[in-house]
Amino acid sequence: MDETTIDITIINGREARAIRRQRNKALGGLQRKLSKTKNGSRKHRRLVAATKRIKGKARLQLRDFDHQVARKAANHVIAHSTGRLVIGDVRGIEHKTKQKHRIGRSSRQQLSQWSRGVQEKYLDEKTGLDIET
Repeated sequence: MDETTIDITIINGREARAIRRQRNKALGGLQRKLSKTKNGSRKHRRLVAATKRIKGKARLQLRDFDHQVARKAANHVIAHSTGRLVIGDVRGIEHKTKQKHRIGRSSRQQLSQWSRGVQEKYLDEKTGLDIET
């Protein structure tokens, strides 16, 4: 590879969106059933337990995915002996998207469920570099 060539790794996070969507759809169905049950009934307790199972499984899947994303990015950074890591600052991008009609409902939901800070923390731990925004 010569000096004019740039090596790029693209990580889009599609799998995380699929995990969150699956979780949201499952919880929506359970919530619909839960609203029709009486508090403390056997069916209510079973549905609450199912909700906890779904949330726990999704939480573990997302944690694993965040670690994988950070590892892939860290491997790229380490392989190219990068001395500085700069990441775009998108904090607050989801604020007031509903009031100003800047974005649709599904995109707004994706933004609010984005685990970007967690991925930055993992990347910081795995590379040992200070992350600049």
